[in-house]
Amino acid sequence: MAEEEEDSELSDKHKVEIAKWFLLNSPPGEIKYVAKDVKSILNNDDLYNEAASEAFPFYNKSHLISIQMANRSGDVLVTSFGELDGDAFLEPRTAQVAIVDHVKQVCTDVRPATDEELATPYVEEFRCNLDIELLKYVEEAYPKGVCSVYCINGKDVEAPGSNFELAVVISAARHSPQNFCNGSWSSVWNIEFKYDQQAVEVKGKMQVGAHYFEEGNVQLDAKHECKDTILFQTPEECAVTITTIIRHHEAEYFASLEASYLNLSDSTFKDLRRKLPVTRTLFPWNNTLQFSLTRDISKELGIGKTAQVAIVDHVKQVCTDVRPATDEELATPYVEEFRCNLDIELLKYVEEAYPKGVCSVYCINGKDVEAPGSNFELAVVISAARHSPQNFCNGSWSSVWNIEFKYDQQAVEVKGKMQVGAHYFEEGNVQLDAKHECKDTILFQTPEECAVTITTIIRHHEAEYFASLEASYLNLSDSTFKDLRRKLPVTRTLFPWNNTLQFSLTRDISKELGIGK
Repeated sequence: MAEEEEDSELSDKHKVEIAKWFLLNSPPGEIKYVAKDVKSILNNDDLYNEAASEAFPFYNKSHLISIQMANRSGDVLVTSFGELDGDAFLEPRTAQVAIVDHVKQVCTDVRPATDEELATPYVEEFRCNLDIELLKYVEEAYPKGVCSVYCINGKDVEAPGSNFELAVVISAARHSPQNFCNGSWSSVWNIEFKYDQQAVEVKGKMQVGAHYFEEGNVQLDAKHECKDTILFQTPEECAVTITTIIRHHEAEYFASLEASYLNLSDSTFKDLRRKLPVTRTLFPWNNTLQFSLTRDISKELGIGKTAQVAIVDHVKQVCTDVRPATDEELATPYVEEFRCNLDIELLKYVEEAYPKGVCSVYCINGKDVEAPGSNFELAVVISAARHSPQNFCNGSWSSVWNIEFKYDQQAVEVKGKMQVGAHYFEEGNVQLDAKHECKDTILFQTPEECAVTITTIIRHHEAEYFASLEASYLNLSDSTFKDLRRKLPVTRTLFPWNNTLQFSLTRDISKELGIGK
């Protein structure tokens, strides 16, 4: 027993990975609260410091946090656009570089930016004018918002004739943990000045995050992308026009979000709040041994997942051994990218639709395909079962989906076979064995796009079939269902317990199986 516990103990590397996962998935403005708990759970300063040193920089940049500079000359945005090295970030408005402590989320020092870190006077004129107009808009629209404009390409352009690119970053947050809510807004706008086309292309990405956790847990994570094009004008004219475009798209997106959530009544919003965990049961504090935190977290993070081969004892229905898969047993990296992306999307769906379901994606044809140009085939298998003999019922759901990637036709053909089995045997014998087949076709896309589209198709067909089954059986009255239950065996006679000698089990089984023929 002690050996089993020792074997199940997580390695330091896995503990760090788990800690990083929790830190990186912290809601807006809550990473310090999560970090405090993670540090307490790890109970090891070295492991915590390793996890924090990797997670905090990524979190800070992805959430576009703003930090007050040490000399109080303004705020600096922690963003990859202004990153000079791991801890130094450019603040272009004041031409300063802030040295940031990522874990403490503070600025420890400030220095003047060098000429090499700044754009040329020609590009700076466009950047500076846009920054002035943008600042007016942000102060009006986001009371606690911070913005900055960076030159991310062509900062050495000295005069008209070449292309360059600016990036606008807007970040606003409202943290109110005492009221059980935190929220953030961020937008990134890439502004490409194309002198050869005399045009300026504007591409924007907006993201809203919110977390409400009073007696429940509701999170919002919404994203939106857009683009626009204007004529290449003077620095002042470009600044005004670009800011107007940003104002328009952000106001439009915010209005659409507001309209969506205003349609939710108070009662609907309350229903969204999860009073209980997803298992619909309170945590059994009196019997915590039934949970394996190592197993559950490892499953969630995919830690320890490798290409393996299991040796199975079919009669005992147990795995007796495991070995690593050989290269010959696995698909090429090209095919594996499609397989892996589909597996990720499928896992999300199965965890949502089948609480105890299992799924896997296999390459069954063309696993040697090295690059685009040839066809290959994947197979998706989904299996879910619910066995409750104490309640006189057992059931299973299984589906197999053959996914043919036809490069020559630039199409992906999806063929599915679904099967439902159920057995109800309380004072009778009722069995259901239903099957259904379907097919669909989509365009050959990138691995990520194919994965999302194929999973959507599988979800649609399975939900549709399940709904049709449900509709069929809901139409059966209680009396009809009772009539279906077989009170007697197929022989239509009760078992003659008073005269069992008339039966020869050996004879009957031999006859049934054809033994001795």
